[in-house]
Amino acid sequence: MKINMAHFRQKTSNGDFMDFAIFGAKSETGTENDNLKLLNELTNNARLKKFKVDQAVLVFMVDDEIRFYGSTELAKYLSKVGFPKWTHEMDIEPL
Repeated sequence: MKINMAHFRQKTSNGDFMDFAIFGAKSETGTENDNLKLLNELTNNARLKKFKVDQAVLVFMVDDEIRFYGSTELAKYLSKVGFPKWTHEMDIEPL
């Protein structure tokens, strides 16, 4: 299965850098537990592919509304600044 991913490095307010990943995916069931498992699997997969990931979220549609699941800080940031374009595509095995 192919998953869209956006990977970015952003300077923080204290001058450090934070690397984050956004995955275009939702678990089949949509439950909290399954979304957490999927987020962890995708994050680990990205790290195995040598991406640095400090924070990560899933992004998906629910009733024509964009939803984020994962890092609260990253979800708040993306809600304010908007959703970036996909930068990568990852191949993963379905759960």
